[in-house]
Amino acid sequence: MKNQFIAIFIAALFVVAYVAGAQEKRREIEVSGTGELNVEPDIVRISFSIENRSKSLEDAIEENNDKVSDIMEFLKDFGIAEKDIKTSYFSFDTRYLWDKEKSKFDYSKVSHYEVSKSINILIRKLDKIEELVDELAGEGVTSLNSFKYDVEDRIQYKKLAREMALKAAKEKAQEMVNVMGAKLGKVLWIKEQSANVNTHYGLSSANYSLSTGGSYQSESFSSGQISISESVTCTFELID
Repeated sequence: MKNQFIAIFIAALFVVAYVAGAQEKRREIEVSGTGELNVEPDIVRISFSIENRSKSLEDAIEENNDKVSDIMEFLKDFGIAEKDIKTSYFSFDTRYLWDKEKSKFDYSKVSHYEVSKSINILIRKLDKIEELVDELAGEGVTSLNSFKYDVEDRIQYKKLAREMALKAAKEKAQEMVNVMGAKLGKVLWIKEQSANVNTHYGLSSANYSLSTGGSYQSESFSSGQISISESVTCTFELID
């Protein structure tokens, strides 16, 4: 039994030594590649808020609901599909009176209640953007939270960018081994790095107060282009 154990142990050592030797003999090259596309936007994503205040929380919520309902109808009449309209945020806050003598809030006395809802919409007709933003304030929207041009089908562009990244990595590896007088073998593994999508915003600022006289100039609307990139790291075998 003892001899059998020793034989198994020696065989295992030979296997480990063989694998280690094989790994030492294999030569590799690691390279990275990036693919980038600049595409024209075909949609606009807008987020805005409806805020109001009242002495009663129930009144504040009811008034806010009425405003939101009116805005929803306006958006549908404007031609925005129901599936492209979503309420994304709701909040209410209690405001207390300020005690001037004690220089602090008196939490036993309520000043008013504030209620806010945010709505996200997707616009497919880019030529209607200025007209829509012009009319939002008149419909009761108090602030424009975000506004950005985008592409609806990112997957196809990400796929193209990834293919470009893989080709770039292979070409880089081939150029390097040619200079060194070696040959490029099969790919051993591929690692995809974090994707990147840079959107050029259509407004110079992401937040506008529409209820307090906030304004924008029509020339602020500029779609520009959207940069979509993918990066990969590849390891290739080097052969003689």
